[in-house]
Amino acid sequence: MKFLYNQDEYGRSYSHTNQSDALELICILAFDEQVAQILKQNQLFMTTVKSILTIESNKYEYDQERAEKNAERIKKAANDVLWVSKNEEKTLNNNNNNEQRNKDAYDLGIIHISGGGA
Repeated sequence: MKFLYNQDEYGRSYSHTNQSDALELICILAFDEQVAQILKQNQLFMTTVKSILTIESNKYEYDQERAEKNAERIKKAANDVLWVSKNEEKTLNNNNNNEQRNKDAYDLGIIHISGGGA
């Protein structure tokens, strides 16, 4: 996760490309319930991801169009991480409810087929 904190151990800044790559990978991992919980409990991580949403492109960069695309990419990746960590619990609950409904419907079908219903 050190890519998110803008500098390596020598004080050099990581590029937005590296940061967005890291966030995209974290977003994929966050679909796992345990990973989502760990991320939500890490206040420094969550604060850092939220602060990324306010970054601006480097107006002094040689290729301004590329700088803007990089800034938008990292913002999208940060937004995706926040969305997944916020909605993972809801998604799991919905999946569990759907599984229970499917099981109940299957059980009713078995009862109906076997003639065990009223």
